[in-house]
Amino acid sequence: MREIDEFSDDEPHLEDGRTKVRDYEEHPLTTTERDEIIREYNAEHSIIGEIDTEEAHRLYYDEGLSQRKVAEVLGYSRDQIRRLFKTQGWEPRSVGGVEKEIDHQEVHRICVEEGRPKKEAAEILGCKSTRPITRILKENDWKTPLEVKMETEIDPDEVHRLHYDEGWSLTRIANRYGYESKDIIQKLFRERDWIPVGLARQTVYEFPSEIEEDHRIESGRISSVFEQLRKKENISPLDMAHCIEDMIFSSPSKSRVKWMEIQPEQDTKITEILEDRRLEVESALNELLDVSEDSNEKARVGFVDGKLYVRKQDLSEYNWLNIYDNELFYLTSTEDKFRLVHETRARLGLSTNTDLGNLIDQLSDRGDATGSGYSDIKETTDEHVRAETLHLLLDTTGKSLQDIQGKIHCIGKIRSGAYEGKGGIRNPQFPTDPEAIDVMFSKFFGLGLSDGHIEKVYSQFVYAEIDPDRRGIVIEHSKDFGDVHYHENNEKQTQFASVFGRALRKRGFPAGDKCIQSIGLPEFIMHGSPEVVFTYFRNLWPEDGCFSIEYHRNIGYFTWDRSVVIKDPAKESEYGFESLVTDDHLELFEKYGTRVEEDLENGFKEEIYLTPTILEELTKSKNFDVSSLAKELNEIVLSNQSQLLNDEIETLRRAGVHANQRLLKLTYQIESSRVSISRRGKIYRKRDVMRTALQMLPDDIRKSAKVEEWMNFWPKLRREVERELADLDNNHGNNGESH
Repeated sequence: MREIDEFSDDEPHLEDGRTKVRDYEEHPLTTTERDEIIREYNAEHSIIGEIDTEEAHRLYYDEGLSQRKVAEVLGYSRDQIRRLFKTQGWEPRSVGGVEKEIDHQEVHRICVEEGRPKKEAAEILGCKSTRPITRILKENDWKTPLEVKMETEIDPDEVHRLHYDEGWSLTRIANRYGYESKDIIQKLFRERDWIPVGLARQTVYEFPSEIEEDHRIESGRISSVFEQLRKKENISPLDMAHCIEDMIFSSPSKSRVKWMEIQPEQDTKITEILEDRRLEVESALNELLDVSEDSNEKARVGFVDGKLYVRKQDLSEYNWLNIYDNELFYLTSTEDKFRLVHETRARLGLSTNTDLGNLIDQLSDRGDATGSGYSDIKETTDEHVRAETLHLLLDTTGKSLQDIQGKIHCIGKIRSGAYEGKGGIRNPQFPTDPEAIDVMFSKFFGLGLSDGHIEKVYSQFVYAEIDPDRRGIVIEHSKDFGDVHYHENNEKQTQFASVFGRALRKRGFPAGDKCIQSIGLPEFIMHGSPEVVFTYFRNLWPEDGCFSIEYHRNIGYFTWDRSVVIKDPAKESEYGFESLVTDDHLELFEKYGTRVEEDLENGFKEEIYLTPTILEELTKSKNFDVSSLAKELNEIVLSNQSQLLNDEIETLRRAGVHANQRLLKLTYQIESSRVSISRRGKIYRKRDVMRTALQMLPDDIRKSAKVEEWMNFWPKLRREVERELADLDNNHGNNGESH
C-alpha cells in the first residue's frame, strides 16, 4: 500500500473506527467526488485567465527571467505559467544555447576528482546547462563519486520494494541511503524506465456527518436577530457584527471555529456585505468584543460557499504556531497532513480543497506568506504546511500542537526539499509552560545580544566565538528547540538556521546591527520570573561580561560592556539615522586620542579612542575651538545612552542587586569612520556580588570556577546570603508570589 494510504501500527483507523477509507482505483467515483474534481480543475485553470499576459511576456522575453522566476514575480505556480505559455502558443527559449569549447580535463577535475555537482561545473565553465558536462562525462566513460556510490551501495531491488510495495516516497528512500536529495533515486528510476507511483491512489478520508454539530450553529438560534437585519434597508458592518456577536454567544459549542449557513436567495444584502466588506465587519466585531492590539485573542470572520464562519484566533506569544509564524511545518507523511485537511473540511461543511483554501486565507494570516491557503492543502506529495494553516486545522479539529508533535518532522524550509536534509529545526520541541519557553529564549538573548547577531536579509542567527567549548555550549542550548541546523563557517562563527533566527526576532531580538539600533531588553526578560532573569545574566557573563578578583584585597566584581554607534556612513541610510558627529569632531580623535594599530592577522582595523578623562580635559581647554567641539561631543555622549545597559541595570535592581555604569571610551574606526560610545556596567558591592554569584553563576567552566574561587574567600558571607535567598524563596512560596 502507498505511504499516504497506510495507517501507523499504533493508531486506529480514525475516531472510534467510524472513519472509512476509499481508494479511487478500487471504487468508482461518486457524483459528488466527480463534481469536486471538476470544480477543483476548473478553479485551477480559471486562474490562467487572470494572469497579466503582457507582463508575463515582458518578464520572460525582455527581462530574460525563467518561467519559475516569472511565476514567483506574478504570484502564480510554475505549472500555471507553463499552461499560459501553451495556451498563448509561446515558444520557450532554448536551454543550452550554442555549446562552447569545454576543457574535458577541467570537467574531470571538477566532477570526478573533486566530486562537485554537474550544475556547479556548468557554472564554473560558463555553460548554460549541464548537458555538455553530462555528454563529456559519458563520452569518456567517467563516473562521478556519486554515481559510483549509487552503483555500489544502492540496491535497486530494495529501492523497488520500498517504493512499490511499502509506498515510500523517492525522497524518503534517498534519505535511507544517506542522501539529502531525491535526485539520485530519480536517476536510478530513469535508467530502469521505472515510473514512480503518483497520486493515482489518492486517499479520501470520510467522517460521520455528526461532527458538523461541534461547529455548526442553527440559524433558528438567532432567527429574530436575522429578521431585524433583513428589514434594514442598508446593512452596515456594525449591524452585521452585532448579529455575529449574538451568533457567538448563542452557541454552546466550545470550538474555536463556528459556522452557520446563509440563504443567498433570501439574504442577498447579508451576502453582499460579507462578500464586499468582510474585513470591516471583522474589525467592528473585535471592537464589540473589546479586543485590543495587546489581546491574546481576536475574532476572524470568513464567508465561503454561502457559509458564515467565525474563528477565535489565539495570538499568544507562547503558542509555538505564533512563534513560528508562517514557517513550513513538515509532517512525517502526507497521510498525516490530509487526515487533518479532510477532517477540517468535514467539520466545516466544505466539499472542496478550493473552498477550504479560500477560508484559510480569510481566517488566518496565511496571506502574509508566499502563495495562498490552497497551496498548502492541494493534493500533492508535499508533506509540509504553513504554520498559519496548521493552526487553523488544529483549532478546527480540537487538537493541540503537542498532540501531533510526534508527526512533525521539521520546521523551516529544508534545502533541496530533502526529507532529512539540511536546514530547519528537525524533531522540534514544543514545551507548554510559559516560563520554560521564556528561559529557552532568555539563554540566546543573554549570549546573542553580546556575541551574536541576526542577518538582516536571510535571518540566520550567527554566534561569533573563538572558544570551541563556548560554541559547544551554545549548540547544546539550541537543542532545547530541537535539532536546529547549524554550520560552522570558520573557527569563529556558528550560523544557525534562518527559521531559528526568525523565532528569535519574533520574541524581540533585533536583526542587523544591534549597536546602531540601540535596542533594550524585551518585556519577557525585564519583567520575567527570577529564573528567566537569572538565565539571561548567566549567559551574558561568558560573552561581554567579566569577573575580576583583586587578590591583595580578595575583592571581586562583575563587569560588562555595551556600545552605541553614533556615526557609521555606510549604514546611516540603511538604518535611517543621521550622525551628529562631524569631521571637526573626528579631528579631536586624530589630535588627542590614543591610536591602536591594526592587527591584520586577527582582523583588527586601526582605531583611535578617547577616554572620559581626555574628553573632560578637552572641554576645559583654553583653545575655544577645541573646548567647543569637546563640549558638543560630550553632549552627544550624554544624549546617546545605551538602552540595553540601562534595562539590564534596572532588571538587576528588581532582582535585588545594585549595579552602576560609567563611560568607558569613545572609539573612532579609521577605515569605516564608525564612531561608537562604550559604557561599562559594574556590580561591585560585596553582598551584591555574592548574591549575583549564587543566583547567576556564569554558564562557562572557567569563569564559574573563578567566581567559586572568590566565594570561598568569604565563607561566612556566603552562608548569610544563602540563608537570605532561602528565606526569600520560602516567603514567596508561601505567599504564592513571584520574585
